[in-house]
Formats: sequence, C-alpha cells, structure tokens
Amino acid sequence: MEKSFLETQYLVTGTILLSSPISAETIFFLFEQAKKLEVKIVIDLNWREVFWDHSRFSSKISKDQRVNLIKKFLNHSNVLKLAREEATLFFEDANPLIISQQLSNRPDVIITDGKNPVSWFINGLQGITETPTSQKIVDTTGAGDAFLAGLISKLISSGYPSNKLEIEDYIKFACVCGLLTCLGEGAIEQQPYYEKVNKFLGSLIS
Repeated sequence: MEKSFLETQYLVTGTILLSSPISAETIFFLFEQAKKLEVKIVIDLNWREVFWDHSRFSSKISKDQRVNLIKKFLNHSNVLKLAREEATLFFEDANPLIISQQLSNRPDVIITDGKNPVSWFINGLQGITETPTSQKIVDTTGAGDAFLAGLISKLISSGYPSNKLEIEDYIKFACVCGLLTCLGEGAIEQQPYYEKVNKFLGSLIS
C-alpha cells in the first residue's frame, strides 16, 4: 500500500461512496495514507441523489443530512471540482474563492457550468475561462470526468500552475477533453488522446 502511494501524486474520488458504510470507511482510510505521504486529494463532488435513495444505509438519511455529510467530506480536498448547480446546492454560492474559504483545507476550486465559462480559484489566483463550443454535441455523458482527467493529466505532466496564463492553459486543455467526449455516444469510447486534444486546441488558435 505504502509503495503505491509513494508513486502517487493525486488521489481522486467522488462523493457517491459516502452512501455506503464500507466504501466510506475505505476512502477515509485512503485519505489517512494520502495525507501521511503528502498525496494531494482531488474530489469531484458529483452529486447523484439517486444512489443515496437506493442504498439501505443512506436511504434513511434526509437530504439535509446528506448535504452536511458531503460538505464535511469536502474538507479533506486539496482540489475540488464541482458543477455550478452543486455549488449553489451545497454552498449557496458559485464563487470558487468563497467556497474555498468555507472549507478547512482552503482547496483550489474549479466550477464547471456546461458550455458556459469555467470559474476557478487555483494557487491563490482567481479567474474565468471561456469554454470551446461545437454544434456536433451528441452525448454529454462523461464530460465532467473527461474534464477532470484532462486537468489532472496537465498537473502531472507540467506541474502545478504558478500564474494565470498557465492556469488558463490547463483549464482550456481540460475543457477540450470534456468537449471531445461529447462528440460521440457514451463516456468510454470518446475519451480523447493528447494528440486529438492538442490538434483541437491548435485549430482554435489558427
């Protein structure tokens, strides 16, 4: 276990696993190991109430209790990604800086909003990045996952961004990952490779 963490830069998780005691216990154990070895914790809020409704454990918990449980969980994050509607539901605000200030770790916060601009608070800097668009959207399944995967891949390959220009570059890369996933059906087959993302980014410049 420790060897695996020594080779790990980011531990990525969602919040659905809190709806089951066994999976919740597991992720908190992994959090402990990650913190010992200074592995950054990335949380995609990914609110899916249907999973809570159909769990023997969480079906008995009210919506307010679920929200409070998840908000406490988010305190472990170093990087938090959430959709605008999730920001409004859980924090009553869509300002990433204000959301960061409400959490004990003061995480970097990225808020997506479909085809609308992405707002972010990263490394002490705040901004809004326009998203590329396409008339060929087929299926939005997996777009959020592709966005986050693209962002993490940039963090790993290029290091943590230190200025607004770098942050904009990372967010645009992540946005294109999400967009390309929407140009076909399903979340798996359409996951883009670096070459495809960079080619699309090149077409935006030219």
